[in-house]
Amino acid sequence: MPQEHSYQQHPTPHQLPQQQTPTRPPDEGPTFWGVNPSQGISQPTIARTFYHSKTIKAVAFAPNSNVLASGCKDTVVRLWDTATGDPLSSLNGHEQAVDDLSFARDGRVLASASEDATVRLWDVRTNGSINTLRTSSWAHWVAFSPDGTKLAVGLLNDKIQIWDGRSMAVLHTIKGHKSIVNSVAFSPEGRVLASGSNDKTVRTWDVAASSSARPLLAIKAHPGMMNYVMAVAFSPDGQLLASGSLDGNVKLWNAGSGTLVRAMNAHDKGVESVAFSSDGRLLATASEDKKVKLWKLS
Repeated sequence: MPQEHSYQQHPTPHQLPQQQTPTRPPDEGPTFWGVNPSQGISQPTIARTFYHSKTIKAVAFAPNSNVLASGCKDTVVRLWDTATGDPLSSLNGHEQAVDDLSFARDGRVLASASEDATVRLWDVRTNGSINTLRTSSWAHWVAFSPDGTKLAVGLLNDKIQIWDGRSMAVLHTIKGHKSIVNSVAFSPEGRVLASGSNDKTVRTWDVAASSSARPLLAIKAHPGMMNYVMAVAFSPDGQLLASGSLDGNVKLWNAGSGTLVRAMNAHDKGVESVAFSSDGRLLATASEDKKVKLWKLS
């Protein structure tokens, strides 16, 4: 069994943007933890706490910089300096809640997916809007391919749209799930896309071709009542696929064969996000039980 360490935060606000007062208890704010995996897993210290006016639904780090983006139910995307804790800017344009965020590899372009059925692209250096992609349904999840040439969007209407990262045209629409697509993730080389859905399956797709997506695996990942698949992520070497479900379970799969490698009763409530460390030795899981857990996989 993997070793587990649990982080549960009840912070005192370190940073609160001026003219803004939180309308929820302080212990529901997002927190930036100081953790160094190379030094082993120890009790972390709270490095920063940032606040929105309503529920925060998404966070994303810009590659190779101190910029953290957060998306909120108040429709605003905010950028923060993690080194100083200072708010950098607010990106306005969405008309409904921002559900997910993804940075392109260069760290300059940020995609935000919203319940207003749009994905907006932002230049985080100028804080300007680059483009607005109008999707066929509520945009629930968004992910850039590793090379930035594709953008995948999981939709409320059971479909996945793949957009050309340069022309911003729809390359193809993937149909296969039978319910809401909650999560999408590209493999490290960008040829395979994984998706998790309320239909309780994890599916993978060959998206290397620009003309079509070929189905690869359909894993009945989390059977049982209400065991929706809320999150998926590939390991850095592309060999493992992690999935998290509404029943609190996390499972690791062989990404090529779809066979179960390991199952973990990880949380008391639904798992909302899963992420591997860059060396693949740690798995982070985030849950509705207000805990983030780090699991040693090797």
